[in-house]
Amino acid sequence: MPLSTQSQSESDEYILVASLDNARNLSNILKAISFKDHAIFNATQNGLKVTVEDSKCLQANAFIQADIFQEFTIKQDVIGFQVNLTVLLDCLTIFGGSTVPGKYHRLSTFGNSGNAHYDYPKDSDMMELFQCTKTQTNRYKMSLLKPSTKALGLSCKVSVRTDSRGFLSLQYLVRNDDGQICFVEYYCCPDEEVDEE
Repeated sequence: MPLSTQSQSESDEYILVASLDNARNLSNILKAISFKDHAIFNATQNGLKVTVEDSKCLQANAFIQADIFQEFTIKQDVIGFQVNLTVLLDCLTIFGGSTVPGKYHRLSTFGNSGNAHYDYPKDSDMMELFQCTKTQTNRYKMSLLKPSTKALGLSCKVSVRTDSRGFLSLQYLVRNDDGQICFVEYYCCPDEEVDEE
């Protein structure tokens, strides 16, 4: 039954009510910590804390402020419960609309521990501008990219560009304590040519 048709007495039965107009926002946050099937939810007046653990060796937390929800009502100081995160994410995906991106930027790493791929759709909140005229695949040695991570920690914006030859340009916008803007740039040549898949 839609929430809008529920009577006031029915909604009084719930100890927690959290409603969203856009389920995708919550889904994206939960996907960031989804590496196990189950998650522990703790709700307070401030919002939700969602915890995922792996054998007490690894823990990930997502903090979701109450302001993100259109309605957030809690009738106790703290409420804790466990949810199958995989099932919850499947449900949120149904209500969150299609997440199939058009053009995107993919970062991949390959190593002894396995492979990881990070896809950034062109309309992602992390993307300020996305321009791409053709598909391009390039590889770079991690040892050449590692020094640039020092600037990453200081930056508030990063520009990632490649040219037609695969040369990578990383430009970091750094704001100092006085609010003045400085730039740090790194350039890196590709490791080898890679045929398009």
